[in-house]
Amino acid sequence: MKLTASLIIYGAGYLDNQGIEVYETSSGYRIEGLNKDRLYQVTFATEEQAYTYDSVLNINIPAGSYSYEWILQTEEGEEATAYEYIYIRSLADAKRYASHIYQPDVHDALELKVEADAAQGTIVGAGHYEYGETATLIATPKDGWLFLGWFETILAEDETETEVCLSGEAVFEMEMLESKTLTAKFLEVAMLEDTAKLNMETMEATGFADQVTAEEMIAYYKELGLTATVTQPEGVISDYIGTGSILNVGGRTFTVVVKGDVDGTGEVDVFDVFAMLNHLNAENTLEGVYYKAACVSGETEFSILDLYGVLDYANGKEVMW
Repeated sequence: MKLTASLIIYGAGYLDNQGIEVYETSSGYRIEGLNKDRLYQVTFATEEQAYTYDSVLNINIPAGSYSYEWILQTEEGEEATAYEYIYIRSLADAKRYASHIYQPDVHDALELKVEADAAQGTIVGAGHYEYGETATLIATPKDGWLFLGWFETILAEDETETEVCLSGEAVFEMEMLESKTLTAKFLEVAMLEDTAKLNMETMEATGFADQVTAEEMIAYYKELGLTATVTQPEGVISDYIGTGSILNVGGRTFTVVVKGDVDGTGEVDVFDVFAMLNHLNAENTLEGVYYKAACVSGETEFSILDLYGVLDYANGKEVMW
């Protein structure tokens, strides 16, 4: 195996000695942050050692260039050497009376692995990256499936594992500073509508009773393997999650509709009855999800029967909605 040098032109980098950076690339190593006014000698080593003056590669940086790259060339069947240590000797002037020796960190090439069920969707973007490079992941669900999110398992100091959702977006960018293994999760659309109470057409969360707290709703989705957050509408102060609240499940946003709860407090009571009466008397119109919450009988049009149903419920009678 041998190292061969090839010049690459980059924009102006750091022109002081502290700005020198070494990156492992897909084909070798690249040094950035060199000073065009200096001469350099470089040696590669697999183990830490004192700098020696033999087996060095001279660099004479042309004006306007601040980066140099070595390409690793191997014979057929030969495995490339991984150099963990690179020593750089800076020659201060043409007569080489003074020099400085630097041992910059070597930024190893990184690997991004993504685990996913191929029957549920496809993933693009996994592979090898340079340190600091931006990786772009793209998830495409198969028919009947919905992309849920990119998840990473974090290991704490006490050895406990916590799964964290990095993003619920199908296109996700991340700066590569270390090798990672992520899991791309998909969810069957039928399961969302039948079990998770999420309507993918209207983007509404329905089927919840009144007097459900945010903690209870989050726990409900956690049991289904879903990460959820809940936000109440502006101006509403309540212990419960009511109509108009925003539910985020796996990066998707849904509006909560609680039958009978037309004022958004999450509790069906006489105040909802008054609001429905005002609507019937054209004193205050119910609209959007609040109108849908008033239609407790299952019809799409609000009627006096819906009002009686909510009144009975508020008075403690058992009703079937």
